[in-house]
Amino acid sequence: MLLNGKPEELTRYSKLKYDAKLFIQKAHELWEYSDLQIRCVYLISDLAKKGRGVFSIAYSTFQKMFAQQFDMKISLSTVRRFFALMEKIGLLSINEAKRKNEQQSANVYIVEQQCDEP
Repeated sequence: MLLNGKPEELTRYSKLKYDAKLFIQKAHELWEYSDLQIRCVYLISDLAKKGRGVFSIAYSTFQKMFAQQFDMKISLSTVRRFFALMEKIGLLSINEAKRKNEQQSANVYIVEQQCDEP
């Protein structure tokens, strides 16, 4: 189980030199996304920037951020299924996390793949 923290602290779990454009490019190579899913990919790419490919977020918080950024609604079940898809195709790993006070926390997501730098 990983220890959750601020984005800057989560960088210790990073597995690559994160680049949002290369992540998005790899996502498009691996799957044909719906319009809603494409928006999710872009939101994930933004979330992963501060932690250099690592971020922590609750599904409900992702749902709220999505609604604010795109002025669209997304269901919690759609958010859960989308993150499961990202893990299934190998773009993200989903890791249980705990806070420093040992309480269960939001999952930590680690970007596992992106396109190679040109």
